[in-house]
Amino acid sequence: MSEVSAKPVAVRFYCDFAGCARSFTRQDHLNRHKKNHSAELEHKCDWPGCNKFFTRSDVREKHYKRHEVKSGIDPSHNQRAHRKTQKRHQIRFISVDANSIAEGKRPASDAPDGSASKRRNLEVTQFNSTPILNEPVVSSEDLLQWLLQDFDSLPVSQDMDAFADVSRFQSSISVGDQLEVPCEPPQEQDLDFLQISSQFPYSTDQTTINSTIMEDLAEALPSIKYQEEFRQERLEYYLEMYWTCFHSQFPVLNKPSFSTFEAHPILLLSMIVVGASMSNSYQKAHLAKPLLFADSIAVPLRWLIYKNKEFKPPPKSWIVQSLTMLELYEISSSSRDLHERANLHHGLTIQMLRRSPMFGGDPWMKYNYATDNQSVITVNRSSDTATWKKWIEQESMKRTSLFAFYLETVHAIVFGHEMMLALHDVKLSLPCDENLWQYGSWGFNTEYEIPLKFLGAIKKVIHRQVVVAGAFGKQMILSGLLSLFFQLEEKDFELSISDWNSRKEKWKGTIILAINFWNSDICPGGCCNIRNSVCSELLPLSPQSFQKEDFTCKSPLRHLYASYTDLKHYDFMVYAGAPGRMNVKFSGKDTEAVNDRVQSWCEKGGNALVTVIQIYLFLCEMMLGTVPESNGTNEIDPEEVPYDPSTDCFPYRKHMLTHMLIILWCYNFYISGPESHAYSTDSPIDASEVPEKESAHAYLKRIKEELQNLTGLKLDSTISGQSARLFADSVPLVTHKHHMVGLLRAFKEKYEHDHSEIAREHSRLLDNCIKRSLGSQRVSCDYMFE
Repeated sequence: MSEVSAKPVAVRFYCDFAGCARSFTRQDHLNRHKKNHSAELEHKCDWPGCNKFFTRSDVREKHYKRHEVKSGIDPSHNQRAHRKTQKRHQIRFISVDANSIAEGKRPASDAPDGSASKRRNLEVTQFNSTPILNEPVVSSEDLLQWLLQDFDSLPVSQDMDAFADVSRFQSSISVGDQLEVPCEPPQEQDLDFLQISSQFPYSTDQTTINSTIMEDLAEALPSIKYQEEFRQERLEYYLEMYWTCFHSQFPVLNKPSFSTFEAHPILLLSMIVVGASMSNSYQKAHLAKPLLFADSIAVPLRWLIYKNKEFKPPPKSWIVQSLTMLELYEISSSSRDLHERANLHHGLTIQMLRRSPMFGGDPWMKYNYATDNQSVITVNRSSDTATWKKWIEQESMKRTSLFAFYLETVHAIVFGHEMMLALHDVKLSLPCDENLWQYGSWGFNTEYEIPLKFLGAIKKVIHRQVVVAGAFGKQMILSGLLSLFFQLEEKDFELSISDWNSRKEKWKGTIILAINFWNSDICPGGCCNIRNSVCSELLPLSPQSFQKEDFTCKSPLRHLYASYTDLKHYDFMVYAGAPGRMNVKFSGKDTEAVNDRVQSWCEKGGNALVTVIQIYLFLCEMMLGTVPESNGTNEIDPEEVPYDPSTDCFPYRKHMLTHMLIILWCYNFYISGPESHAYSTDSPIDASEVPEKESAHAYLKRIKEELQNLTGLKLDSTISGQSARLFADSVPLVTHKHHMVGLLRAFKEKYEHDHSEIAREHSRLLDNCIKRSLGSQRVSCDYMFE
């Protein structure tokens, strides 16, 4: 018998400093780490006027280089810094002229504080292959320390310097010739005057469908020929709905240059699915045909994408665009089967993205920043069409990648799906200016700033510094903050950061403040302002939710995230009566454990009270109409605002609403018990025949008035910090919070007819909550997944 060799055991070198649990695979790494605990500050900064000392020379070097950058000095020309920088990747900077680009110099006009020059030629930095391959590996711990701590006070991995630069990686733009970004989009008669380039590939065929395109669609999906909705005018209408309802929120495609004659048929099918699913929101009607038509395309569409010969790494932009659009429809608007299918196949989409230059790189090519001068492409008014198309392709791919990250964050929060992208994976810049992207036009006599790196923007918001971004960029920043918030819950950090519990709570508090800052300072007018959620100009024919007169909440993520600070998504569902999750039925022990967690959460108060306030605020924004006063504030309109999930053009808002209703019911039911005892499972009357004590509108109006009277403050989207805590502390004093039957019925009746099977399941769970609030002793909603 041959002898089986034992697997070698990796040797770990542990730090013996009290309270530190760090360990390393090499002794020299441990020795370097120990210097962080040393009180000896033997390395002094040599910059004139700076008296700072450091325990490590590498931290001092990094600190010194920031002095150089702020003073407009290129560290690569400084011999003192060159010894370290030449061993690492070299950073390329966008420059004013070709000679400066070749030399890698910063523009001489850069501000002393290190901000990018605002007046330059219109240039685009493009990377044709892999900007990530030469990047050092950055850990989640490094990212957290870089985002949430000060560089000079906490030793951080040198590799995090890559996150700070705003001019690296994909799609950096600078603008000169005194171009102006207009406050309003150009009128049709002004387009020639405002065009940035005579060679920009403008198109007028964003919705055009002719017989040739219909033949191409039928060839890609033969079964579509037998659908009643497969008519030219209907397809054009659904594409118009795509641009009006979806593109206004998520502008991943470049509308000015988009042409149905050049688009891949599968991409057109994906756009038609999304447009058809949102057509009811435009008409404010319940029409079955558009949704059934969308289903007939969506079911085979994923397999069509997978079978296409271009479905391979690195992916073409239309591949990823089609997958993300399809995933949005499957998750938010379709059947349970398609919802589960999208969740299972989400990992494949992420893997395709990782093999693109946006997240991971082209696996067949290598890139060298120092020698490949062709990576910098200058685009100006005289640039040719091919160059513009190349930039459009890249910017569209970047936006699609950000949208995929946004979807993953939303799905993790709303549906409890696993996140596969860590925040430090997103090494992209923010989207370019929306006026350029949406209209392909600029005016005159103003300045334009280079888009920040995505992680740089997150860091600025965390430090409560204003970031200028369009509506799409604002939503991406919020998703980044929420991703970071939930990333703190990952257990692997507990193994690598000492004193984790206390540090985690401090950092979570910092992120909560950053989210409040996002709502108040990054998004003027708060989450109810349409301009913070919709990119296109508001048109008279836009859906009602896109009109200036609509003051409902457009960013419910801002309210929902607080619900999951202590408990998981499914905890509340199980407490409300959900019999299982992800096709797995809960056992008695599972249910008992969940009940204990929810009860502990309710009894502790604290985060539970903050959650309740956020939910009440959201429900008031959705159900109580507001009208603007002359002084710019809002007052309560006595009329109830009707809400119909089937006509909601914000894809996930209806799902977030039911989740918040269920969470609110869990708290109030545990604290105050049922509303009445008029119903039981043995009762001869139906639960629907038992009258509620308050209607939905009367209940919310009373709760809001009581909270405002108790605090002396106004309950609106501007509350944060101390005012939010005052409202939270007043929740236990509010009377009859458990009188929720009328509120639950108002939504249950709407959701039971929605096309989304997930929404119909939530309707049944709300029905179960109604019965328990009326006195039923049956906990499990066995009919939830019928």
